[in-house]
Amino acid sequence: MRKEIGGILRELCCQQGVELIEGYAMRDHIHMLLMIPPPIQCGKHHRFSER
Repeated sequence: MRKEIGGILRELCCQQGVELIEGYAMRDHIHMLLMIPPPIQCGKHHRFSER
């Protein structure tokens, strides 16, 4: 299931123009290291990731 989640997160990041560098799926949460290009505001991406 973790690999499926990784694929979904990579696809969502790709749609937003963000690169998923590293990610860890825990039982109740996910840690992600992202590369966000300068034109994208971090706050805008953070709101997207909380959905």
